[in-house]
Amino acid sequence: MPITRAHLVTVAAIGSAALGGAGLANAATKHATSQTTSTTSTGSTDAHRGNPNETALTGDTLKSASEAALAANSGATVEAATTEDPAENSGATYEVHITKADGTRANVLEDQDFKVLSTKTDQGHGGRGNHHGGPGANPNEKPLTGDDLAKAKAAAEAAQAGITVDNATTEDPAENTGAAYEVHAHKGTSFITITLDKDFKVVKTETNTRQHH
Repeated sequence: MPITRAHLVTVAAIGSAALGGAGLANAATKHATSQTTSTTSTGSTDAHRGNPNETALTGDTLKSASEAALAANSGATVEAATTEDPAENSGATYEVHITKADGTRANVLEDQDFKVLSTKTDQGHGGRGNHHGGPGANPNEKPLTGDDLAKAKAAAEAAQAGITVDNATTEDPAENTGAAYEVHAHKGTSFITITLDKDFKVVKTETNTRQHH
């Protein structure tokens, strides 16, 4: 059959429509992919800000660290998981930030085999707990007074110049940190938790820059 000009116009129109449809589909796919990537990236950044010595976990490492943290804290939600800063001398390899079922935030420290070393209530950063020892603060941590308070405060201020101490408590034995006391302080937008041994020597200093919610 002879190919007429009308046939050519029809074929061209059909081809153009097909290409247009493919272009739209491709654009939609790219848009969806972009949205997914953005959501994942933003969530990770918002969940854990600050310490440049702690790297976000990915892949199987992230999965294993998260599963261990959730197994130790039923009903919790993982907010972020990172390597642990060696400078904090906690003996841990990984750190998982979680929100417990009751809304309390906590940090779960794990060794290289993803064994949970401790779960520490993050009292300065949202949830029901708070770094002023108000409602929801750990009932197993008693506020320091008198000489103990003065010594704990002095030790914390000597270790972190320029901080403002918010409160100081005994350390919860269940957290297995090896500390006897815990001092909560802030400096600018940073919230600082300093744990001390029975002689008021610094065991660990942890700094977070997350905002209040």
